[in-house]
Amino acid sequence: MDVTGSLLKRNPPPQLDRANYLKVCFWTETEWKTWRATTAEGQQSSQYTSFLEDDDGKPLPSKRIGDILQTARDLWHELRKRKFIDSDTTWTSMSASAKWNFRDEVTRACPELNLGEDLWKSDMLGKKNYGSFKQT
Repeated sequence: MDVTGSLLKRNPPPQLDRANYLKVCFWTETEWKTWRATTAEGQQSSQYTSFLEDDDGKPLPSKRIGDILQTARDLWHELRKRKFIDSDTTWTSMSASAKWNFRDEVTRACPELNLGEDLWKSDMLGKKNYGSFKQT
């Protein structure tokens, strides 16, 4: 899958309506953080991927999570190749343009990331996983 075709052209996916996805558990980042902090299941879950779910609110299978993480790595490689990030770039120091385009592209390639408001799941994926990409 070529996920780099529109890289660095702002083109966000359409915001989904929560009313059409009533089984999704973590529509907002706050809902996910509250679940992580207040439930035994949440406290034992992965901080890196436990917010990933399907439209029935079920955790994604590990194969699908692996595919999503590979897509993220492919996008980060492309950003590096095009010199929008380098070995010193952290998620917080990354330009807004690079971050927004990462969010747009990873969400288009992995629609499960759009099951929430304002692409927060794509942002969280970046925050939680960019550091391990950078180390390699």
